[in-house]
Amino acid sequence: MSMTLKETWKLAIRILDILSVVVVYSKGNEHLEMVMMDSKCDTIQTLIRGDHTPEWKGKIKEDMTFIINNGAVYDNDF
Repeated sequence: MSMTLKETWKLAIRILDILSVVVVYSKGNEHLEMVMMDSKCDTIQTLIRGDHTPEWKGKIKEDMTFIINNGAVYDNDF
């Protein structure tokens, strides 16, 4: 099933789990992977790219709730 790319989103979410991932074979670059839950209790797997990690790492924590605006959403091909 293919999902249409939508560049503008507004979601109320809660962070269930955060994992900091350091990729050794790519010069130790770090990114954040998270599992979030939306207002309908659906879980969403998310990723914060390495170039955005320093900005967000200290601001977000598990069980935190907030609104996400203008995030890019893509098909999960895994």
